[in-house]
Parts: sequence; C-alpha cells; structure tokens
Amino acid sequence: MKMDIARQPLPVACLTLAAVAVAAIWCGSGGSAPSPVRPDALPGDWVSAFQFRYPGWSRWIALFCILFTGIYLGRFSNRFNLYAGRCYLPIPFFGMAACCFGAGGDSLLHFVVAAIAAIAVRNCCAAFRNGYGFNELFRASLCLGLLPLLSPATWPVWLLLPMTVFLFGRTLRETAVAVFGLGLPLFALCYLSWARGDGFAAPAATLFDRCAEGAGWPVFIRPETAVSCIPLLLAGGLLLLTAGAAAIHFQTFYNLPRKARLVLVFCVCCFVSGLSTLFFSAGPSQVAALCAVPAAVLLPVLFVRSQHLLASVIYVSLLVGSFISTLLQ
Repeated sequence: MKMDIARQPLPVACLTLAAVAVAAIWCGSGGSAPSPVRPDALPGDWVSAFQFRYPGWSRWIALFCILFTGIYLGRFSNRFNLYAGRCYLPIPFFGMAACCFGAGGDSLLHFVVAAIAAIAVRNCCAAFRNGYGFNELFRASLCLGLLPLLSPATWPVWLLLPMTVFLFGRTLRETAVAVFGLGLPLFALCYLSWARGDGFAAPAATLFDRCAEGAGWPVFIRPETAVSCIPLLLAGGLLLLTAGAAAIHFQTFYNLPRKARLVLVFCVCCFVSGLSTLFFSAGPSQVAALCAVPAAVLLPVLFVRSQHLLASVIYVSLLVGSFISTLLQ
C-alpha cells in the first residue's frame, strides 16, 4: 500500500503536532530573565513577566496554544476546502514552523501571538460571503489590533485589514466596523492608563516608540537575536517550500473554487506581512510564530501536488529537522 503523506489521518497529524510541541516547550532553553515591568508596560510585557514568575504554568499554556492553533488551522483549511479534499497537513506543519527556533525566553508570548493570528486569519477569510460579515470582520480586526500590543514588531499585520476589504469585496459599513475593532484594544489600554492616573495617550506613545525602534535587519545584526545554523536551515527550507507552494497555487490558480483560491491568496499576503517584521525589532521566534500560521496553510498545496515519494522525503526531513532544532538549543 502506498503511503500518502498529504492524506495522513487526523490522529497521526495531531500526535505529530503534540510531539513537536512537547520537544519545543520542554527541551528548549529557558531564555534570560525579562526586565521588571515598567509603568508604561504593554500587554506583551505582562505576558513575559507572567512566564518568568510562573514558568510551569507558562509551559502548559504555551503547549495548549500550540495544540489549539494547529488543530484550529487544520479545521479551517478543510472547512474552506483549500486542497480539493481532506488534508490535515496544516496541523503538523504549524508545529514545525512555529517551534523551529525552540522555546526561548518568550515562548508563551510568541505562541499566544500565533494563536491570535490564526483566529484573525480565519475570521478575515470567513468574512468572504454573500451577506454581511460584521461579526467576522469585527473579531478579525479586534485580533489584529491586539497583536501589536503583545508584540510591537507585528504592526505590519494592520495592513491585512485593507487587504481583507479589497480582496473579499466588503462594504463601507463593514469597513467602518472593522476600523472600530482595530482601534478598540489600544483605546481600552489608554482608558485603563487614564483610570490609573497616567496620561491617556501614554500607551499609544509607548507603542509608537517601540514600533519605530529597531529598523534594519535585527535577526542578522543583533547578538541577542542570533541563532544557530540548524534552526536557520530549517526556517530557510520552510521559507523556500512556502514560496514554492505559493508559486504552484498561482500556476494552477483556476483549479480551485473562487473562495478557496482567494483564501490562499490572502494567506500569501499574511506570509509576506509576517516576513516584513524582519525589518523591525522582531526576533527570529516572533517571525516564526507569526509566519507559521499562513505557512501551515500554504505548505500542503505543494504536498498534495507532488509525488508520494518526494512528499514523504521532504516531510520526514522537515520533521527530523524540527526535532534536532529544538533539542540542540
């Protein structure tokens, strides 16, 4: 009997994700202690402080975020019929992409960012419908507005909101609701700052300063963001495979229904916006956590259109590389 990696059963995909997640959370390095929480701290600083104070609980929460996000993406991709048949490859691929740089000092923050990004992507795609999509657009914009508060380097994901409106043909009223949802998390944080007696615009000023700092290529310049060659090789392989999957999708663009092909185009835009955080203060784990969501959705496009033997070799190589990457950190 031929082994088809692209059509592996759901239990095997979930077990693979769980194995990669456990290796990344429990075998990765713990990282350095974060600085004390300042009065102008953003929610991302609160999450980092929680991980430093409660490392045991943080590992379990991070593990839950990995499992939830992987299964969530698998359900999302099959619900939208992105691969012309049942395919659960997004589940293990998310684990390989998100965990390729190990746990690190801010693993809880990065996997929370990945979970929120997955919810945002799914709701953006769910807004593509015949009727109004106020609920979906509001939830998506709320998640997009929350991401820079957790990790300021992820602010380019805000550009996904006009892309959603343009690509999925949303109305002006839906756009107004989405803009309101995008600014609601920052407004709520400013209101809490004002209630504590601080300035109302203090969180907005802090967010702007952190978004503006670190321009360049910090992954390759800064010593604190430097990583070993094995995670970089794995990340480079995933990057090339994702680019190949996007090229195959555009080459066979009209082989899928209109909704499926536009959803995959939107995932390509999400992947590009995630890579754009390299120009700012994003570390390698942040970029991996943010790009893992669209990469996990795009990679199966390559595998379902490849020969069984070639797909199996690439899949096993990525799986072994992800384990080696996490164990050696």
